[in-house]
Amino acid sequence: MFALDYINGSAFDPNTFAHYPAQGFNCVFKDGSVQFVQNKDAFNLVTGPFDTGTMTDYCELLGMLENSN
Repeated sequence: MFALDYINGSAFDPNTFAHYPAQGFNCVFKDGSVQFVQNKDAFNLVTGPFDTGTMTDYCELLGMLENSN
């Protein structure tokens, strides 16, 4: 995966993330494709104690989304 929707560093709630109700992410893959991916574990990660300051949480999130399909 190359990129996903923006995650606001201060909060991840219905007011800061457009896809909150659908519990998913727009993901851009290395082949240029874009796909809406719903993954309950990934969603729970970012709505929980997600640390936007470290690459560890981002790597875990991207891995979950890549392996959803």
